[in-house]
Amino acid sequence: LSFFGVLSSAALLGILVIVMAGVLSFAVHRKYGQDGEYTLKTLFFPMTRMRPWAERIADIIINPFFWVIELALGAVLIVLILWFALHDSRPDIGWLVFLVGGVAAVFMPVIFLVIGWLADYYEREPFRFIVGMFMWGVMATFFAFFINTTLSLVMGLILSSGAATVLVAIVVAPFVEETAKGTGLLILSGHHDYDNVFDGIIFGFAIGMGFAFIENWLYFATNASPVVVGGLGEWTYNILYRSFLCSLAHGCFTATTGAVIGFFKGRHKNGFSGLGFILGLPVAIFLHGLFNLTAVIDSIMQTAFGAPVPIFDPLLTIAVTVIYICIGAYLQLRMKKRLQTGS
Repeated sequence: LSFFGVLSSAALLGILVIVMAGVLSFAVHRKYGQDGEYTLKTLFFPMTRMRPWAERIADIIINPFFWVIELALGAVLIVLILWFALHDSRPDIGWLVFLVGGVAAVFMPVIFLVIGWLADYYEREPFRFIVGMFMWGVMATFFAFFINTTLSLVMGLILSSGAATVLVAIVVAPFVEETAKGTGLLILSGHHDYDNVFDGIIFGFAIGMGFAFIENWLYFATNASPVVVGGLGEWTYNILYRSFLCSLAHGCFTATTGAVIGFFKGRHKNGFSGLGFILGLPVAIFLHGLFNLTAVIDSIMQTAFGAPVPIFDPLLTIAVTVIYICIGAYLQLRMKKRLQTGS
């Protein structure tokens, strides 16, 4: 763990630094909007004169001052993760699990985030939107964690432990988590640059990446740490599985809410898209609940066969991801055609 874990973490961090340096350089030198709407100054002090009240509210969550609050709430969970890691093992091992798990948790969500932003080739929004939604996902993890934990304890007093666990996983957690994530999309929908389905997909995906980052860190350092699962092999498997599949799943679920909001925003430019939120959120909750149900089935199969047998969970995630890739490609072709024809 100390040798391969530290070397791997250093390599992954180096890759992230290079990727983010390139992305930030590209974002800073690319011009967006008109009349200096997106500059370094307006990042902190947005242009609010003559702007609708809904847009002024939306500007709050893409402002670095608000990100500090979100980081503080996320830091509370990170401290809890460290406490759990140190509580389960010796301090030296606990710190290693915490740090290596953190690097593993952040790597793929950030890579997926950058790929998603770059995929919006023809009408790419400023990177501040992506960072703002990622940070919302981090904050959403804070609220979802404590609400899920509280409801799980209450239901454990009423039902058997097994029934309570399954019910929380399939019903409670999807509702709580998607509502917490989707609320950020509802607020951002007040902004005039959130105006189509593709924007909604990317913004929702970014929230999912922020959420997956903290949730995966929690799993890697506590529930699925090498101390708990009994070895580095099983831990590595869990890291790879959750980094790819669970991260993509969280992104795709919330992208559903974002896409529906974007659909209605494209037809009604002003104000928040409450209708899109109301119609899109249940679909995201359903997909999330179905994902958790397949995870429960795979867990039962793992218990029966004595080894990981992930079948239904990966198939659902891959299918939804492929569908979104196809939808995204179609929407990009439409944008290209519209720009070429000037319509």
